[in-house]
Amino acid sequence: MINVNNFLPNGTYNITSLANTPDEKIFLTLYNFNNGKNELYVISFGTAQLVGTINNASNVVYKNGKIYTYATFGNIYETTDGISWTSRSAPSGNNALRITFIAPNPSG
Repeated sequence: MINVNNFLPNGTYNITSLANTPDEKIFLTLYNFNNGKNELYVISFGTAQLVGTINNASNVVYKNGKIYTYATFGNIYETTDGISWTSRSAPSGNNALRITFIAPNPSG
């Protein structure tokens, strides 16, 4: 069991995605029903912190040493440390990007 201080907003929310890094940080996106927004959090050393620089983050994934999150307004953000984020416009039209999240098989 993991105890997390200052974990998530009070009230009702729906966790929409999780990603973890080799340095034991956990990133998660959630829909906060209290304010009607998607939010991105990072959990490090038992404390959760809202990543306030990214608005409407709706999904998060760890791949090739980076954390990526997609904001519902069309930007993709990436980071290696969870502090400094780089924004990129998401492709559209015939260049649209499809990211598929597949849950691991618990039986191996």
